[in-house]
This record gives sequence, C-alpha cells and structure tokens, in this order.
Amino acid sequence: MASIKSDKTLPAGWVRYSYGALSVGAPRGWRIYSYVPLCPPPHGTNDVVIEFTETTPEAASCAYSPGPSRVIALGCLIGPAMGEFGSPSQTTRVQGRLLHRSDTEITYQGSGWKAVSLLLPGFSPTGLGEEIMSTVKPTGRSCR
Repeated sequence: MASIKSDKTLPAGWVRYSYGALSVGAPRGWRIYSYVPLCPPPHGTNDVVIEFTETTPEAASCAYSPGPSRVIALGCLIGPAMGEFGSPSQTTRVQGRLLHRSDTEITYQGSGWKAVSLLLPGFSPTGLGEEIMSTVKPTGRSCR
C-alpha cells in the first residue's frame, strides 16, 4: 500500500504519496486504490492515487473511457513489463537520480525494474496536473 507523509516542501494542504521507487505530492485526502494498470476507478471518481505492480505485459482488462478526471498512477514495472511504458526523451536529475519526463509521465529505471508516475488520460485541470508532476521524486527504494 502506498504511504502518505507530510512534506513541508509541498503546497499547504498537500501530502506526499509514495509507492515503490517514486513519490508524488497531491492534495491531502486523495484516496489510494490498488488497480490493474490503466484500469481506473469508475468514471467520475476523482482525487485518486492508483498504485500498481506489473510483472508481465498485459492488455488492460477493463473498459477504459477517458473523460475529465483527477487520477494519478504510481507503479512498478518488473522484468518483461518494463517495456509497457516508454521512457520520455526529456530528462532531469532529482536527488541525483535520472528521471525521464513528459507532461503526463515520469519514469525512473533501476536494475530489472522501472518506476512510473503518470496522469491518466483526461486529467483536469491541466494546471493541477502540471503542479503534481513537478513534485515527483525518487523515494530511495527500489520496485523489487
């Protein structure tokens, strides 16, 4: 289960949600769900952090209908599942670790695993998504 901790570097009313090798800041009170990757809570469910670990690449087994949402996913891809998400081409160093990032996805790769933080399609409002993604940082743990 993802951990939730206070973090004075985040905006007032926010906390840090950590799962595997990455953490992200978001407003306090967001719920944590364990789900199959890309299978969000029912349409219209907002203010959610999804946690997942995947070891084999699989097609999503749910009917996903994108729409306005406020859903973040924190995940660990292990072994063959590492190829499921690409690595965005833009890079940045955070706490001495190389992160690959785009506007909606951040990855961090270790030995035999890849950590992923992403905004699910339809995340709204855009400004909140940008602010959330700017808080992603390594936890110091691996995905194994």
